[in-house]
Amino acid sequence: MNTQRALLQVGGTRWAARPATVRDALYSRPGVLGVRTNPVNQTALVSFDADRTTFTQLSAWVRECRRHCAGQTEPAHECALTP
Repeated sequence: MNTQRALLQVGGTRWAARPATVRDALYSRPGVLGVRTNPVNQTALVSFDADRTTFTQLSAWVRECRRHCAGQTEPAHECALTP
């Protein structure tokens, strides 16, 4: 296994300030092995198996979620991109 770490900016997603939701959402991605969140600066330190995913794939997924959920509110909006 080729384990790497990356700091992802999760600000702008509807779940950025909720550490448990950030962890669950990122753990749902293939290859993610560990997640440490910081709700104050809205980042997540992600450990991942580089043989299964890449920093580029993970950051692209976060960007897509940010775009998809822009301006939406819960509970009326349920994002298919997060668990």
